[in-house]
Amino acid sequence: KGWLSYGRGARGPPPRRAAAGRGAGVEIADKGQGRFAECDISGNAEAGVIVREGSEPEFAHCRVRDGRTEGVIVSHFGQPRFEDCEFSANSAAGARIDEQGSPTFERCQFTGGGSAGVAFTAKAGGLLRACEISGNAGVALSVSNMSAPEIEGTTVSLNMGNGMVIDGASQPALTGCTIADNSGTGIVCVDGAAPRLTDCEISRNSAGGIVTSGGAQGRWEGGRVE
Repeated sequence: KGWLSYGRGARGPPPRRAAAGRGAGVEIADKGQGRFAECDISGNAEAGVIVREGSEPEFAHCRVRDGRTEGVIVSHFGQPRFEDCEFSANSAAGARIDEQGSPTFERCQFTGGGSAGVAFTAKAGGLLRACEISGNAGVALSVSNMSAPEIEGTTVSLNMGNGMVIDGASQPALTGCTIADNSGTGIVCVDGAAPRLTDCEISRNSAGGIVTSGGAQGRWEGGRVE
């Protein structure tokens, strides 16, 4: 199935390299755990990392790159933690969080993805803190279908599409973020979206700063839009 799989709370020493597999690079399910440090996960046919079913692994200083789909998928109450990791040049999104997944990403980079940098959907939550999302082909940061992540001190820049799209009654909270120099609009809010932005900078985006429509609303405090 994949290069590695943990289940039912299993723990164990992970490999340093999971490359060019026919499935996922690393798959952790059924409340699995484990710590992965300084690993290279690359060129896999499925996602580089899959975390699901309440699993809580930790990843530090890992590189997840050149995959043929997403860099990482977190779903079904998975709660992994990623610190100082790089997700680069994956064919789909750098990270996709869905079905109530709730990961933590701290000081991570999402670059060169074939679609979104990071996508939250289907009641996803979690935390992005001090991350960088840049150079992705599609929407840099997508929050949809009643998702409500917290995004703090994160920079979204130099992406080929909109900086951020929020829809489906989603309610993300952004604090101290910068969304700048993207090829589309800085933030697009549609379909009942209700974000909360505090002390954020939305600047120099090619198609404008913020667009709201379709019953969207929001709360904007401090910050700058230009």
